Amino acid sequence: MQNQGFISLEKFAGYIAKPGFPLLDKLPLTSDYPKIDPVPVLQRRANSKLLALQLATALVDLGPTTLRHQYERGCNCSQVVQQTADRYRSSYCERRFCLVCNRIRTAKLINAYKPILDGLNDLHFLTLTIPNVPGYELKNACKSMVKAFQRVKDNMRKVYGLKIEGIRKLEITYNDVRKDYHPHYHIVISGQMAAETALNLWLNQFPEAKRSAQDVKKADENSVKELFKYFTKITTNNKTSKKLHITALNTIFNAIQGARIFQPFGIKMQKPVLSEEEITNAAFLAAQERQAIATGAVDLRPAETKVFVWNQRAANWLDVTQKPMIPVQIRWANRFFYRRFVINESDLPNYHPTKDVVGDPAPG
Repeated sequence: MQNQGFISLEKFAGYIAKPGFPLLDKLPLTSDYPKIDPVPVLQRRANSKLLALQLATALVDLGPTTLRHQYERGCNCSQVVQQTADRYRSSYCERRFCLVCNRIRTAKLINAYKPILDGLNDLHFLTLTIPNVPGYELKNACKSMVKAFQRVKDNMRKVYGLKIEGIRKLEITYNDVRKDYHPHYHIVISGQMAAETALNLWLNQFPEAKRSAQDVKKADENSVKELFKYFTKITTNNKTSKKLHITALNTIFNAIQGARIFQPFGIKMQKPVLSEEEITNAAFLAAQERQAIATGAVDLRPAETKVFVWNQRAANWLDVTQKPMIPVQIRWANRFFYRRFVINESDLPNYHPTKDVVGDPAPG
């Protein structure tokens, strides 16, 4: 673990779901996907919930931060699961820092945009960076990047006559040796010329940025997956460090509050359209259901609903008799994370809580 360089929270959340594979969401899982066994989905959800609650609790423990109410809400994400027959329901916090909700969001983004990206020609993976900044400058740095990228797009369209198509994602990492932050864009863009032109125009706006820190390469399957990963990582370039930097994560979450992490340009998300065959089949099934109800073939009495509440020590949802909802095996990496990574860093020399930001103090 010590030599990985960057450790993504997503790895501990259970990795990205494969495109098209359903995740447990606000709708009954098995009503939409009757052939899918919900137990493996719930097992992965339990692995995510274990870490998500520990992370949210550590963020709450930081004290009076601006996002404290969101962190508290994150503690209750997927806290209760209701089982009715073979259907499972739960509620979610929908916060950006939540590992449970981000797995759902990631799968939805891949399903929505990957088919569009696959239809574009000559995809390239572009990385645009600026010099690292201290925590108190991070939010303004992100805003300046948004404006700079908009100028790049306008310049390419008006001056160079280039129509650019793709998606950009904001990502921020923390350097635990220098104790500063590295905001940058990962972009999947159509056309090598468009990618290289965007890079040159970006450097014109940030002359202090190093060209060697930027990158253009041919996109592949891993590039698209990288695009949709969690928007922040934990740097472990200090090989003796085994910490998840809670204060730094809080600074990042404050900086991206209200900002768009993903931004498509030149493309639009395609809304799903039912085929004639799907419409016909749906109408046929609805008619069958009405007939079954009319003839009494369907039992309309409400099915028994069981309620399971999350128990962090058991790493599972338990009923009133303390019986687990499903068998759960916690991944080794998650246990390692749970026991050794999540800490409160209030003993760090640069820890100075303020009303708005917990993290690096402003100078003076």
